[in-house]
Amino acid sequence: MAIAYGNGQFVAAGSHTSSDGVSWSHSGSDYGGAHGITFGEGVFVGVGMDGITWSTNGTNWIHGTLIPPVTTRLVQGVAHGNGRFVAVGGPTRVLTSPDGSTWTPREVNIEQYVRSVAYGAGRFVATAENALLISSNGLDWKTKLDGRFANIIYRGAALLPLPMTSSPPPMASIGSIILLVQRNRCRA
Repeated sequence: MAIAYGNGQFVAAGSHTSSDGVSWSHSGSDYGGAHGITFGEGVFVGVGMDGITWSTNGTNWIHGTLIPPVTTRLVQGVAHGNGRFVAVGGPTRVLTSPDGSTWTPREVNIEQYVRSVAYGAGRFVATAENALLISSNGLDWKTKLDGRFANIIYRGAALLPLPMTSSPPPMASIGSIILLVQRNRCRA
């Protein structure tokens, strides 16, 4: 389940809210299919089967606009950092937005399905089938072919790509070093 915190509340999967993270209430929203959710620039942004949507309160969701129009049904991950939102998903798909409502497709030099994205330690890192995509600004991406990653999270000062396994690996954080967790190995 995707969860984000902002404006004094937690929002889970776009359909539940909580002020303390313990007691949850259904927000009345029918937007419950979020694969990913983040908060930044005063708005929540959710991605999932309904495409890319945004909300200022976590209850009322509005569909984002893509320039040029492209399908967003495959978008699975979203992150915010450095004044920009980045959404990923589908083959070679990276989208950016300054405000969460208007989105622009970006070129990435990889022919793989992009699965998830996180921001931390001053950079975005996205996972693809057998690669990591790395960007300091969300616009220009470098590809590092290495491993098979399913997801990525930010914990403390480290971004942790998670391997495609049935159980997540132990998490570690060492300063601002990005730790790559791959097939039961961990290396900086």
